[in-house]
Amino acid sequence: MKATFYITTDLINLPRMLTWEQIREMSKEGMEIGSHSCAHKLLGLESESRVREELEQSKIIIESNIGQEIKSVSYPNGSFNARVNKIALECGYSTACISNFSFWNNNGNGFVIPRIIVDENFEVFSKILNHDPTVLLKKRAIDIIKTSIKTVAGERVYYNFYMKLFNLKEMSEQ
Repeated sequence: MKATFYITTDLINLPRMLTWEQIREMSKEGMEIGSHSCAHKLLGLESESRVREELEQSKIIIESNIGQEIKSVSYPNGSFNARVNKIALECGYSTACISNFSFWNNNGNGFVIPRIIVDENFEVFSKILNHDPTVLLKKRAIDIIKTSIKTVAGERVYYNFYMKLFNLKEMSEQ
């Protein structure tokens, strides 16, 4: 199996994070390396210049370190809008992954694609790939709840709630 690893460049070589050596090895073994920005900011809430800087610089840094073109970006925390998509296209990305849970098909927008985040054990991941209705219903329900909270309360409120709920710190504080 092959996978795509989205790299946040400011976190490389930090404790418990990937090193450039590991990233180069994964790339050589056939794994796709994509951008996850430099500083893991909510791009949908950032200025146009900040979004462009995050997307351009992370692409340049990764490409110069692995010697391959970076074609895909995954928006941190799924934060994006039409302006972010436009900038990503201008920066040379051919696809953008969002955090909406779904299987991708090429019937719609070929640029913005959903993803299946592997955040649990392999048994759950296997059930997702085998279209287990119970697991899929749970994942889709969680996705609907998250989207509803973001819509009603706003992206920043949702993000702050999420960070507190899971006792997480901003990437820049680590």
